[in-house]
Amino acid sequence: MVSSLSSLQLFSMQYLPFTSKVDGIMLLKELEQLEHINDISITLRRDMPAQILFNSHKLQRSIVWLQLNCRWHVNKLQLPPYLQTLILQDCDDLEDVEINFEKEMVMIPSKFPGQQHFLHLLSVHIDGCRKLLNLNWLIHASKLQSLSIAKCEIRKVIEDKRMAMDSRNYRQLVDTTVEISNKVGVADIVGRIVEDLKDESEPYRRMVMETIETVVAKLGVSDIDARLEELLIDGSLYAFQEQTSDDDANYVMLNVFGAVVNALGQRVKP
Repeated sequence: MVSSLSSLQLFSMQYLPFTSKVDGIMLLKELEQLEHINDISITLRRDMPAQILFNSHKLQRSIVWLQLNCRWHVNKLQLPPYLQTLILQDCDDLEDVEINFEKEMVMIPSKFPGQQHFLHLLSVHIDGCRKLLNLNWLIHASKLQSLSIAKCEIRKVIEDKRMAMDSRNYRQLVDTTVEISNKVGVADIVGRIVEDLKDESEPYRRMVMETIETVVAKLGVSDIDARLEELLIDGSLYAFQEQTSDDDANYVMLNVFGAVVNALGQRVKP
C-alpha cells in the first residue's frame, strides 16, 4: 500500500506497459493521502484516473512528469502548474489543452510584461492526437527545450488575431511558430498560415508575414513546392499592397517581403 509510506515525497511510475494491471484509481487515491508527496511522475491509460488527477488540487501541484496513453476519451486537458514533461499518445478525443496558472506561477519578465508564463514545462511529446489542432498554449512555455509532434493535424498555430494587436504576445507567438516549424517542417506550417496573408486584419497579416519570413530565413524553402510558392508570393504581394498604416509599418513589410523573395531566389522568376 503506497498510502502506508507516510514520509514518501517522490513517486515515479513512467512508461507503464499496456499489459500492466495497476489500478490507476486506487493508486491516485493513495497518493493523494500522502502528506509530504510533492514529486509525482506517472503514466495514465484510462480517462477515469485522469479525472481523479485533474480534480485534485494536491495531485495537480505534485505532478512533474505526465504521460497519457490509452485512447483517452476526454476532449480537454488542463496541465498541472508545475509540470516539466508532458507525453500525449493516441489521445483520440483530445481537442484542447489549457494551462492551470496559479498565482505563484504568473511571472512578469521585462521582455513580455503582463504575460503569463508556464516556466516549468521543458519537454512536450505529442503523437497520434489527431483532433488536437491548436498549439497556441505552447507560447506560454517560455523554457521549453524539447518539442516532438507526430501523426497530428496541426492547423491552428497562430489562432487568436488579438495576439497581433498585443506587443506583449506578438514576438513570443512568432518565435513559437518558428520552433514548431523546426520540428514539423517549413512547408507544413507555412502551408497552414499562408492564406492568412489575405486576412482582413492588417496587424494580423503583418504578424503572419513576419512569421513566414522568420521561418524561411531560418529554415530555408527546400520543402516548399510550386503550388505553395505561388500562394506565398501572391499572399506576400497582397499583404504588402494592402498596407494602410504608418511608414514604419510599410518599411517593415517591405523588408519582410524582400527577405521572402531572397529566400526563394531564382524560383520567383517567371
